[in-house]
Amino acid sequence: RIVATVVQLVVNVVDFGMDAEAANNAPRFFCQKNDDYLSVESRISPEVQEGLKKKGHRIKVYGDFDLFFGGVQLIMFDKNKSKYTGSADPRRGGAAMGD
Repeated sequence: RIVATVVQLVVNVVDFGMDAEAANNAPRFFCQKNDDYLSVESRISPEVQEGLKKKGHRIKVYGDFDLFFGGVQLIMFDKNKSKYTGSADPRRGGAAMGD
């Protein structure tokens, strides 16, 4: 699940323009080749979950910030501001610290 989680955070930052905190706090999903269901955090909206079901997907819902999904401690550098920002995954221990 680590690779899927890292890809989701990269997509959140690059494609959706999220900062470190927003990218790390976004709800996660996971699907494995031999699973017959899509694992999602419960914060994925009921409308999206229902839409996936209508398309034939079986959904397995986990908690809001569930340990099932990979954890990421994220650091980003904004070259325009010459500033680092960080985020500790709420699904794991840790804290982002600094100036």
